[in-house]
Amino acid sequence: MLDAVLIALIFFAAGIVRGFTGFGFALAAVPLLVFIFPPALIVPVVLLLDMAAGGMASVQARRMANMRMVMLLSVPSLALVPLGAMVLGNLSEETARLSIGLIVILAVPGLLYPLRLNTKTKLSQLIAMGTGGVSGLMNGAFGLGGPPIGLFMASSTMVVESIRATTIVYFLVADTGAVLSNAIVGNVGMNTLKISAFSLIFVLMGNQLGTVLFKKFGSKIYRQSIGVLLLLNGLVLVATILI
Repeated sequence: MLDAVLIALIFFAAGIVRGFTGFGFALAAVPLLVFIFPPALIVPVVLLLDMAAGGMASVQARRMANMRMVMLLSVPSLALVPLGAMVLGNLSEETARLSIGLIVILAVPGLLYPLRLNTKTKLSQLIAMGTGGVSGLMNGAFGLGGPPIGLFMASSTMVVESIRATTIVYFLVADTGAVLSNAIVGNVGMNTLKISAFSLIFVLMGNQLGTVLFKKFGSKIYRQSIGVLLLLNGLVLVATILI
C-alpha cells in the first residue's frame, strides 16, 4: 500500500515538472523510482507514461513548435535509440547514474550565462543533430533523454513558449521510438503495462497542473527552472551512488 502511494506521488510530481517545462518527466521520476523498481522495469514504464502525456500536450504544442528543429533532433535520436535500448540491462546501473549525474552537474552552470544559439545557423543545426543523438541513446537506455535537450533548448534564441512546444513534440517522437525499441528487445512486459495503467491518471493530473503553472509563471522563470531541475537531478543521481 505504501509503495502504491509513493508511486502515485512521484508520478504526480513528475507530471507537474513535465507540464511546466515540456520535458523532465523521467528526470523527476527515475531517480526516485529506482529505489522501488529495477531500472529495466521502470524505464519502459516512464517512457510509456511520458509518451501518453506528450500525445495530449502535442495537440496544442504543435502550433508553437519549431518543426524543423524537431526534425533535426528526432532523426538522429530515432537512429540511435535502439542502441540505447540494447544497453539497458547490460551496463552497470551505478556507473551509468554516476556518469549522467556528473555530466548534468557540470553542465548546469552554463545555463546561468549560456551562449545563445541561433537555431537558423548551420552550426546550431549540427549541434542539434548531435544533441538529438545523445538524447536518443540516453532515452533508450535509461529513459533520461532530457538533460542534453534541456541544455540545448535553454541556450537557443527561441522564445520560451516555442522552446517548450518544440520540446514537447520532440519527446513525443523520441519516446515513441524508445518504447518500440524497448518492446522489440523484450523490455516491455505485463508488469510494465500494469504499472503504467495505474499511474496514468496521476501523471495526467500533474501534467495539467504544470501546464497551468507555465501559463502563469513560465515566461519569467522557465530557463531558471530548467537549470534547477537539472542540478537537482544530477545531485540525486550522484547521491544515490555515493551515499
